Amino acid sequence: MPGPPVELVRGLLLQVLPLDETRRLENHVVLAFLAYAAVKPSIASGLRQLAAETRTFIADQLRAAGPAEGVDPERAAAGLLALVDGLGLQLLSLQYAEDDAVAALDAQLALLFGGRQD
Repeated sequence: MPGPPVELVRGLLLQVLPLDETRRLENHVVLAFLAYAAVKPSIASGLRQLAAETRTFIADQLRAAGPAEGVDPERAAAGLLALVDGLGLQLLSLQYAEDDAVAALDAQLALLFGGRQD
């Protein structure tokens, strides 16, 4: 049985962050792939589809939980993905500590989900 929406989103986004050696290597590959996709439109279309599906999943979880007042689930989902992308780059370049990155993600999730855990 799946967990609370906020925990599903948190779990997904934590898997994207380079918090261990395996995810750091995966993030290096992703960065190379994104650079290639920037000049190869056929590659970029597949990435857009995956990103759209991920945004939809996160927005659906926000709607299921009943987001904090004034939160637009679609924009919040895009913002969470942008946050994780930025945190990932900061982690890869050793400009940010892993604990701080997770704390920043948790703070944003608390804002968006209104502190709900169910």
